[in-house]
Amino acid sequence: MNRYSKRTIIEAGKAVANSGPDVTPDLIDAFRIAHDWRYGHLVPMRRVRRELSDKARRVANNPVLTAGRLKRFQSIRAKLKRGNLTLYQMQDLGGARAIMSSADQARRLTQWYLDGGSKFELANQGNDYWEAPKADGYRSRHLILRVDEPEETGGNRIVVELQIRTKLQHSWATAVEAVGLVRGENLKAGQGNADWLRFFAVASGEFAAEEQQPMIPGVSSDREERRAELRDIADRLDAIGTLESYNRAIRQTEGFLNLKGQSYLVRYDATKRGVEVSSYSNFSRLQNAAFREEISNQHPDTVVIELDKVGDLRSAYPNYFLDVRMFSDRIKSVLFESVPTKVLAHRRASKWAPFLDFLRRD
Repeated sequence: MNRYSKRTIIEAGKAVANSGPDVTPDLIDAFRIAHDWRYGHLVPMRRVRRELSDKARRVANNPVLTAGRLKRFQSIRAKLKRGNLTLYQMQDLGGARAIMSSADQARRLTQWYLDGGSKFELANQGNDYWEAPKADGYRSRHLILRVDEPEETGGNRIVVELQIRTKLQHSWATAVEAVGLVRGENLKAGQGNADWLRFFAVASGEFAAEEQQPMIPGVSSDREERRAELRDIADRLDAIGTLESYNRAIRQTEGFLNLKGQSYLVRYDATKRGVEVSSYSNFSRLQNAAFREEISNQHPDTVVIELDKVGDLRSAYPNYFLDVRMFSDRIKSVLFESVPTKVLAHRRASKWAPFLDFLRRD
């Protein structure tokens, strides 16, 4: 990576924060510095994920889906504009994620890091969104690791954020992002349609109850009351029908499963409701391709992802494929179980009929 000074990185971040939607020629250098700083996290992220994969597999006694990603430049710009952090202070430019089968596995993996088991320094215990979920319903465990090897970090402070989730938590988070992508709303930041935001908050409360974790703020701990509200919002939004339509509507580039490499550039096009995937084995080509797209704003929803194999892409980042099947199936089971027998006849004649019938057959 380029050896930029801390001051240079901070000033580049300020220029990016103060920029408009279009990147003018006088801003190219600042954007290049910010872009290079982000890419300086790629190799440290890769090393952190490698260790994460190995330990998660040992905890689960099975292979575990892990992924690494560089923070989307669009998200970096939005975060800088809020003015809370400098570009140099951001702790999530590089991230690695493990998706565990159960809350018990997730907690045992987390404890290994808290007990100092990693070869990387635990720079910050991060945010415990299990014990204190976000107000919107987000639940996960974050930890911050420091990678301090000058030949890889250019002498700068490089940290990588770990996210440890259960499959249920992952299905919720990616469904929020998928709906946000389609609607053009940043639901994960609490911005957008109030009914969708409330729907996901109550759904997260339902999942928290299932995993015996603390209830989401503002969501009823009473099972029947909570499910009655979930039914009401789902009916008002036609939430199930909307979610089910996503998998039928998505278009993706044919043959991406045959791609070779470890690094992938994934682009979601909201206008076409389609996804494209490119693979890169050459670091410079990946970096240049992403930079060209980001400064042109050609594909604002572009993310750089690292996986063991391309076949894991849809499972690790289903939001880019509008794949909300696990979330919608779980919500259907909750709604169906909550519907009293005396109103089933009415519900079967409603817009939910195909989904309720499907559940009855199983």
